Amino acid sequence: MSNDPNHSTYYFNRGLCKSRLDKVDEAIEDFTASINHNSENKDQVYNCRFNRGICYRRQGNLEKSIEDFKKAIDTKGEKASAYNNLGLSYFENEEFEEALNNY
Repeated sequence: MSNDPNHSTYYFNRGLCKSRLDKVDEAIEDFTASINHNSENKDQVYNCRFNRGICYRRQGNLEKSIEDFKKAIDTKGEKASAYNNLGLSYFENEEFEEALNNY
């Protein structure tokens, strides 16, 4: 792995660390940078959108959280964890039917 700031893995890993340190705004910026630096790598994009969706939910930005989980599912398909987290975001947004459909 490279620590070159232009390398998408650098931003992804930094985003994970910042998320764990409760620096959610900065984590979102890093996940976004990672997507922008390597939008062709479906695994990387999925992981960034998934983790960014969690960060958005932690901020209370449920619309963006829902959007990221939907895009993660579109990118990678059948990932139970993405559907579960999408359901959690819908639940917190009090969209209970949508939450049920995604659980």
